[in-house]
Amino acid sequence: MLSFDEVVEQSDILSLHVPYTEQNRNMIDADVIARMPKGSVIVNVSRGGLIDEEALGEALRSGHLAGAGIDAYVGEPAPLPEGHPLRGHGNVILTPHSAHYSAESLAEIKQKALQDVARVLRGEKPTYPVNAPLERVHN
Repeated sequence: MLSFDEVVEQSDILSLHVPYTEQNRNMIDADVIARMPKGSVIVNVSRGGLIDEEALGEALRSGHLAGAGIDAYVGEPAPLPEGHPLRGHGNVILTPHSAHYSAESLAEIKQKALQDVARVLRGEKPTYPVNAPLERVHN
């Protein structure tokens, strides 16, 4: 196991897979980006707000980072406004939180939904409830 700092300092590709909380808001800021190896890449498929987008834009402009794959950014799924620091880079891929869509992922979603329907029909709890149903209290 490596610490966060060790991962940042040793990774050529840093891919974020964490939930957004106030504690990890802008967890990838200018300081963290500066400690990444020159020529490395950041990928965010989690949530907008995890990366300081101004700092990321500057690191891309300066050439410190080779590129970024951003599937989640502040304000998505709306397009980035004109003049946003992540616009206009040939080394950035921007997707509005949709990069996971593929024939395989859609088939998996359908299969999981059908399996949950079967669980509920058997009187079992669903594995992936849309909202957690309240337990009934029997008197």
